[in-house]
Amino acid sequence: MNTDFPALGLNKTECLEMKWIESVLFWLSIPPGTAPTSVMLNRIPQKQIYLKRKSDYVQKPISRTGLDAIFKVLLENENVTMAWNPYGGRMSEIPSTETAFPHRAGNMFKIQYAANWLVQGEAVANECLSQTERVFEAMSPYVSKNPREAFLNYRDVDIGTSLNSTYEEGKVYGVKYFKNNFERLVKVKSRVDPDNFFRYEQSIPVLSIATSQPVTDPVAFLRCLERQPTDPASPNSAVAYIPTNSSFTTVLRNRIPNLRFDKPTTPKPLAIVAAATWTHIQAALGCARELSLQVRIRSGGHDFEGLSYTSTVPFFVLDMFSFRTVDVNLTDGTAWVDAGVTTGELYYRIAEKSNVLGFPAGLCTTLGVGGHFSGGGYGTMMRKYGLSVDNVVGSGIVDSNGNIFTDRVSMGEDRFWAIRGGGAASFGVVLGYKIRLVPVPEKVTVFNVRRTVAEGGVDLIMKWQSFAHSTDRNLFVRLTLTLVNGTKPGEKMALASFIGMYLGGSDKTFNVMNRDFPELKLKRTDCTEMRWIESVVFWAGYPIGTPISVLLNRTVTTKAFHKRKSDYVKRPISRTGLGLILKKLVEVENVRMFFNPYGGRMGEIPSSRTPFPHRAGNLYKIEYLVSWSEAGEDVEKNQLARAREMYEFMSPYVSKNPREAFFNYRDLDIGSSVNSTYEEGKVYGVKYFKDNFERLVDIKTLIDAENFWKNEQGIPVRSEDSTAYTKRDCYELLKRIYEGNKATCGLKLVTLCYRIIGFIKFLGLYYMLVITERREIGEICGHKGVQEAHVYGGPYKRLLYDA
Repeated sequence: MNTDFPALGLNKTECLEMKWIESVLFWLSIPPGTAPTSVMLNRIPQKQIYLKRKSDYVQKPISRTGLDAIFKVLLENENVTMAWNPYGGRMSEIPSTETAFPHRAGNMFKIQYAANWLVQGEAVANECLSQTERVFEAMSPYVSKNPREAFLNYRDVDIGTSLNSTYEEGKVYGVKYFKNNFERLVKVKSRVDPDNFFRYEQSIPVLSIATSQPVTDPVAFLRCLERQPTDPASPNSAVAYIPTNSSFTTVLRNRIPNLRFDKPTTPKPLAIVAAATWTHIQAALGCARELSLQVRIRSGGHDFEGLSYTSTVPFFVLDMFSFRTVDVNLTDGTAWVDAGVTTGELYYRIAEKSNVLGFPAGLCTTLGVGGHFSGGGYGTMMRKYGLSVDNVVGSGIVDSNGNIFTDRVSMGEDRFWAIRGGGAASFGVVLGYKIRLVPVPEKVTVFNVRRTVAEGGVDLIMKWQSFAHSTDRNLFVRLTLTLVNGTKPGEKMALASFIGMYLGGSDKTFNVMNRDFPELKLKRTDCTEMRWIESVVFWAGYPIGTPISVLLNRTVTTKAFHKRKSDYVKRPISRTGLGLILKKLVEVENVRMFFNPYGGRMGEIPSSRTPFPHRAGNLYKIEYLVSWSEAGEDVEKNQLARAREMYEFMSPYVSKNPREAFFNYRDLDIGSSVNSTYEEGKVYGVKYFKDNFERLVDIKTLIDAENFWKNEQGIPVRSEDSTAYTKRDCYELLKRIYEGNKATCGLKLVTLCYRIIGFIKFLGLYYMLVITERREIGEICGHKGVQEAHVYGGPYKRLLYDA
């Protein structure tokens, strides 16, 4: 006590030694030595009173200001006492799923509220109950949220009761008592007591009586928000918009840049929560659970298939656009960027502080960084510094229970790995990212040289394929293919545009281009020197000289209908192939193709470093874009068919098995999830993430086993193994692994994983697929073990250390 809590000033005279059984009497408030231990055999309370109990869990220290407010409330409600019971120690080591009791790691202490009274009468009872409720309500800002957790043995019908024994009623109090374990309890209950014979006002319900159905009444959603803990300075209802609000349509449409998803027939959300505080997010997630609604998270609205603001099931939009803080720290060369900040705002705020720092991210300046970074984030400095996610060093996220993790340590390396390229919307609500800024020269050089097929465009494209990925990594030269009028009336021909930027002056640019790509015949007059921040404006499509303040425009001003697709090329396309492609481009019309070179830093970063797998071995990425302005179902079908026809034609020239795709160029044509199954998810998952897909699934299964975060192209959870195994089967397999793999602490590791992801599942995943990076896969029996350095990262590595 004097080591860890000297402030208490404990004296030795205040300490009493006794047998443990005597300490039980001490905790019963029986003075030492005044009663024999046999008093514990009395089974009937010696004193009967009126009482009320409530409970809470605290997960963050309460500030001194908060404590002062609590003491004031207690003085005003003198019949209420509070007992604070510390957690930690063994309580934090036992997994929350070990038993139905879920309140383990992450809790600092539990609070018991107690009101006792002896006087009979309704008035006295009402006053004592009211005092308890007032203290409980006053504690809302300081305790757990979404759900506001409670201890089952401090039974409290105020938090919900079951009148009709329905699942919906039971879930209200069930998630507070049992958190994620509630769903398992319901499944067990449904199996062993399907008739719900054992029931009472706060019992576990069965699914067969009533399956949870989404609430579709917007007013009910508003009322739910009002019931959630709130910040008095910014009430939850103040940031919620439902279809009857005059601003609902404006708020929804402001961040829908793709008119394909802004039609009368497009499914609309039940509500939009334009969150401005963490509390707003927690309240929205609480209502998503209570009302069985899907959450669609939108930061900038640039999801190319509209999945951040549309759905085929009842849903609401959690709009992060108001989270827009950018805090640049020149001392350590980092910045904190909120999820709702646009890339243009980020660039502008960096340039406000420094002319020699930048960040590698997207060309479009109205992208929300929340979605952009979580899918990878590429830009013109990717060959020098990699992707956005390669320069993310921290993040903050809210999970499905409203728990807030403000750094990578608290969220865990698995989750941190997953949200840097694996699509954060499958894992939580990203609050923002801490990024590492990169050095840029005081001057960069840009150019845009155009050549038609008639002007030797095919030869230049052939050379570009060998040059662009292998040249100086300070140079980024993008190739775009569009159509222009030919020499004859009505004729069309392909135009190749070589748009480049060099991180340096024009002299160096000119020398590098003439050395590595002399065929382009770049002229000094083609080159324009400017500051890096001005080059951002250039790449965004604005005329040279446009003020950089244009980067602060947060919404797309010119909207159109769009469809995008993507591909990766690993081998140069032959001259014959290029000729056929250019001919096809003229034939299908209206399809533009953008070729972005890889190489440089992109070829050095391991494909497993982040979920984004498209690294070494790729020459360039292709983006297919079809845009149109005329509305109409037939027009849309025709334009989509063009994009698909061109994509199909490119099959012989691009990656195979799988045909890879870029996650941020969302494309439902390559697969979608209707029933949220692993099998459905794998169809598109391996195309976006290759081998990293399986690790994403494992992480998803560990942290979101109920698949709360789902959408048409979300990361699925691993399906349950339908095979039945006896205890003897499991024992024999455990024994064999233990005997053959002592070097990896096999038995402890497997038994730990059995509690987390399932024993049989673990055998298949770990021992047969990811035991070593070098593919030195041995037989399960007799495997000699591996070095830690050879074991894959992620949940497996962490479990090994835990074991």
